[in-house]
Amino acid sequence: ALITEGFDLTREGEAEFPGSAASAELVMMQAQELIALGATVDLISIPEHRFAQHVYLPILLEGGALSLTALKSTLFGQGYSFTGNVEREIVHGLPSNGSSASPLTKLIAIVGNLFFKETEGDFYRLANILRKQISDAYDKVLDEYDVLLCPTTAPAGIAVEMSGNPKNIGRETFSFYQNCCVTDLTGHPSISVPAGMIDGLPVGAMLTAKHFDEMTLVRAAKMFVDSSESTLAKEAQI
Repeated sequence: ALITEGFDLTREGEAEFPGSAASAELVMMQAQELIALGATVDLISIPEHRFAQHVYLPILLEGGALSLTALKSTLFGQGYSFTGNVEREIVHGLPSNGSSASPLTKLIAIVGNLFFKETEGDFYRLANILRKQISDAYDKVLDEYDVLLCPTTAPAGIAVEMSGNPKNIGRETFSFYQNCCVTDLTGHPSISVPAGMIDGLPVGAMLTAKHFDEMTLVRAAKMFVDSSESTLAKEAQI
């Protein structure tokens, strides 16, 4: 099933990063090619998909900041931990070597701690409540469909030479996860596969399946890639 909101977000763009109707249409066209292989391809709506980016932000900022600083790098809110002394080294190294940290690390540490201090974690707690609603919405649709599909990035990607400007690192970092942050919140297995090229830039398609159904996800991803490669090969011969 094709997620309407995921395609809309790619078309619309974010801040100064333009949307790409061509990228959205490419992914949709490649998905429609699966019909010839016996797949049922429907266009469906998951309204919760659109506001997932706003739920993800406080978890990313506050959780990331507290993992790095206040909670001794227990990876607050991430649901996993590393072995060895990596966490300890990060926590003890940042105060004395903060100037050598990446701009993004500094941004998350400062803004995330400020948010947590000012709100006492209210936004973080609310985000976790809403996360359950998003996951339930996905589960409901996945009761009817094997796999969900939409473009991977929203907005569409940008050229390498336009990326990495320190003055724009914040907007760039927090602008391109509108589609792919959803499964970070819900934990559904998801994979990005190549759909083709638009204006010299790669376009990805993101497929998502039920919890613990990676086998179906991988099969669907292979079917999509094989179909996309076949379509591109035919176009190259014309």
